[in-house]
Amino acid sequence: MEPHSSCYIRRVQHENSFIQRVHTYSDHHGLLSQGQTVVVAVSGGVDSVVLLDVLTHLAPSLDLTLHVAHLNHRLRPNSGEDRDFVETLARDLRLTCHTQEADIASRARSNGESLEEAGREMRRSFLSGVASDVGAHRIALGHHLDDQAETVLMRLTRGAGLTGLAGIRPLTAGEWIRPLLAESRAAIDAYANARGLHHVDDVSNNDTRFLRNRIRHRVIPRLRTEFSDAIPAVIARTADLLRSDEDFLAQTAVDAFKTVTCVQTDRKIALDGPACFRYHIAIQRRLFRLAAGRLGVDLRELSAARVNDALDRFSRESSRVDLTPDLTACFDGRLFVFGRRVGPFDLPIKESGLTQYPQIGAELVVSCSQDRPRDLKTGDPFTAWFDPSRLGPLRLRSVQPGDRIEPYGLSGRVKISKLLIDRKVPRIVRDEVPVVVSGDEPLWVVGLRTSARALVPEEARRAVHLEFRGDWRNLANALQLPSSKAPSDG
Repeated sequence: MEPHSSCYIRRVQHENSFIQRVHTYSDHHGLLSQGQTVVVAVSGGVDSVVLLDVLTHLAPSLDLTLHVAHLNHRLRPNSGEDRDFVETLARDLRLTCHTQEADIASRARSNGESLEEAGREMRRSFLSGVASDVGAHRIALGHHLDDQAETVLMRLTRGAGLTGLAGIRPLTAGEWIRPLLAESRAAIDAYANARGLHHVDDVSNNDTRFLRNRIRHRVIPRLRTEFSDAIPAVIARTADLLRSDEDFLAQTAVDAFKTVTCVQTDRKIALDGPACFRYHIAIQRRLFRLAAGRLGVDLRELSAARVNDALDRFSRESSRVDLTPDLTACFDGRLFVFGRRVGPFDLPIKESGLTQYPQIGAELVVSCSQDRPRDLKTGDPFTAWFDPSRLGPLRLRSVQPGDRIEPYGLSGRVKISKLLIDRKVPRIVRDEVPVVVSGDEPLWVVGLRTSARALVPEEARRAVHLEFRGDWRNLANALQLPSSKAPSDG
């Protein structure tokens, strides 16, 4: 072809127009900045090949350093050919290529996940690892406008709320970028053809056992026929509008969360229930999701339907609900408490000084008075005095089945489990309750009861003082538990 023929000129104009649109979109959404290192996820399919080609054109003007990353899913006998193709492509572009193999099928079987879920998680882990290794600022993915339409329809079939229907975002978690999100599959194919770009075809994209493929090959073609050929663009535009509304509501919820939070630890969050109910239901739902997210729950596991059911139940009665396998919520008429379980703990206590327990967000200060203190009745349920002559090595542990304590002022021994019920400690936080033991003998259910077994007698000249600080103290204060701090002297 003559270098200045009309066909050549139109082709170059088309290529430049496509690259400029991607550049403008990236600039508008803050996807790329000068001097950044970018990991480009390249499967070998046309979308990722075009993404890499566009970024190589933008790299000189933006001073980008590009790295190619490819994960071999091993789901097809010839998947190694895809890896070879990507390695050759990267070598031709003089780019570093990072590859890894993953047994997606085995992970899916082991974790009870779908192949899609297992593949997504292993890809994210691999790409994050590459980004960390090379010090990348961004991880570029090849999602495009048709992917956006498919995602919105998929989530619609699952009963998603506004957050889900807002679709795929151009930038997530500060590093995952999707520069092609405004470009259609047709535009990407046209660019690849104009540039003469080679790519591989993944036959699994035609497997209609997967929901996305059923929507791609059955639902969207029918919508195009019945309504408009531009239906993917229409759906994507709707997602953009919903995303703007979602962003506003999300920020409103963040501001509300600061107002209604009574206490927050790594494992538990308590919110002012009546204050939450004064907000619109749209904000209430987001407060629940914020609490779950702050506790490290994968929000994909928390369905809109589950949140709605919980709010409906809590509006009618005090109750307890499992929101996900890892997250429980309860409402006592005053507080919403969200909790992830704390595993059993059994930790040593130093004979004196400060002992820190990062596992449970706590610390314990032990001091010994050489002269008998005048007043052992501090009134603070998170401090206690004991007779050192009656103490063995001390430990701080969680409540165990069958634990009993001999409370000061009461006859006999009582089960600690019954004590927690009597003190109205919600079941959701009982795994947080620490117990100070000497040997196997519980001496202090922290914040609730001391034992009569090691109280300081009148004739004692010395006394050991314990002060507990940390998450359990903050939780108990927020819950306004009725403490029964017994005197520490006989």
